[in-house]
Amino acid sequence: MLPVVLALAGCGGGDEPPRNDIRTMREILQSSALVQRAVAPLYQCAPDDADCYRAAGPGIVEAVASERASLGDVLQETESECLAEVARRFDDSLAAYAAAGRAAVQGDVAAADQAISRSSQVEISYLRRLDECGFSEGKVAEIGSEMRRINIEVIQLTEELVSCKTQDCVAEVSRELEVAAHQGSGAIESLLAEIPSETPGCLADGLRLMARSFRSLELAATAIGEEDFETAEREGVQSDEMRSQAQERLAACLTTALSVG
Repeated sequence: MLPVVLALAGCGGGDEPPRNDIRTMREILQSSALVQRAVAPLYQCAPDDADCYRAAGPGIVEAVASERASLGDVLQETESECLAEVARRFDDSLAAYAAAGRAAVQGDVAAADQAISRSSQVEISYLRRLDECGFSEGKVAEIGSEMRRINIEVIQLTEELVSCKTQDCVAEVSRELEVAAHQGSGAIESLLAEIPSETPGCLADGLRLMARSFRSLELAATAIGEEDFETAEREGVQSDEMRSQAQERLAACLTTALSVG
């Protein structure tokens, strides 16, 4: 989403974007950060720890309900049909998180995990749709497309890793995840080199936070392959937190764009 944010903040070339579309992307970024924080305790639960799931469930249900209500308000006023479709698919991912939260409240571990997996598949869907919206141009658009490809690969590899039944599978998939995360941080560094010099500092800060998220994910993947699960958990949690911070920083930039527009 980062090149889209650049365009909507007026740094991606072309005509000035509609304010309603800026609000929509800001809401998606804010909601994503808040919901990911709410879901984080669930990700740390052992697969057989139903009590952990029960404890994590209420926070997910509450956060998702609030964010879906906010998204619905801005979705009605979105002017770009492509972006509106992205937002609708994003809302579908929130619905899957809500289902995961309700299942977790009931201690239904299998149903909660299935709903989380469904949210990942929907996230892939809206990332692919975002590629078709044409918000950015030239090299920024090219790098943005590559970043979305990497994000999709990371989601798919994470799903595969969770499903691994053998250590050989874990070792192979963690190596692939390590490579994808390294490519992710590299793509962001390339994007930083391409953005205009007048780009607001908050956007560059958001990009750097996202690069750090990828680097932590790379360290987590390396640790998994080495069976150093303490390091893997620490770096994985840090990666998620950095991603949320990056989304919040970028959302704040769009708020600034709205205030001066």
